[in-house]
Amino acid sequence: MRTLLNLLGHVGPLSDQLSLHIQETMPRKVCRKTEILQVPDQPTTLMYYIDSGLLKAYRYEGSREICTWFQNEGNIVMSIPSWIRGTPTEEYIEALEDSVVYTITKAELDYIYSHFPEFNFNGRVLMEQYYLMVWEWFDLVRSKRAPDRYAFFVEHFGPWVTRVPSKDIATFLGVSKSHFSVSKRLAR
Repeated sequence: MRTLLNLLGHVGPLSDQLSLHIQETMPRKVCRKTEILQVPDQPTTLMYYIDSGLLKAYRYEGSREICTWFQNEGNIVMSIPSWIRGTPTEEYIEALEDSVVYTITKAELDYIYSHFPEFNFNGRVLMEQYYLMVWEWFDLVRSKRAPDRYAFFVEHFGPWVTRVPSKDIATFLGVSKSHFSVSKRLAR
């Protein structure tokens, strides 16, 4: 919880009352590797702050698993369209490593925004940072050649190369496993 409060406090000041409220309303959850935190066809009801570990989101196109994102400690994650619209998600969220997360419901976050207006600044800045990360992911996908995609991934998301299974990185990059293997070899 301390790292979350430090992250939020770095973005903008938190009153003692707000800090206490966050601590009281965001339960800690220990997730084991391969544990599923979210399943499709249900609205996203929780946002996760990753205190330690690594999560991935994925969906299926037919029988093919497609990774849509990875996120590690110090980051906030949820299925964005489902969270914002309140509609069922298409994504699974799974722990790739043993992880510790803190959760908050949309209703509780909305309560914080309305009862602690200063927190709206924190939320806006975090959303801007998240938006920039998504933009980098779009740049990644727009690269035409598989070796370029892999090089971009290594440059921008380097620590994940050793933590995320190659099959997941390949589907995230939109390349076949064989193209991914060639791209890795060319990058060495």
